Amino acid sequence: MAMVAHQSTSLQLGAYAGGYEYLHPTQSVQQLMAVQLRPNGTYTIHLYSPSECWRVFLAALEVAKWRRAHNK
Repeated sequence: MAMVAHQSTSLQLGAYAGGYEYLHPTQSVQQLMAVQLRPNGTYTIHLYSPSECWRVFLAALEVAKWRRAHNK
């Protein structure tokens, strides 16, 4: 079973939070959370800052756009 790095999860959650706040401008996301489940039944909770995750997601998006525009 492959384990997903929680850093990439934070980018996805940041995108969701940004989209949610765009669609609901009077509401703000206060906390992001991911639950990592393990085969042995244990788990770890990862908490993330919505504003930081959103900024990093936007930066990654710009890099992806640049790479696509420059055939990289």
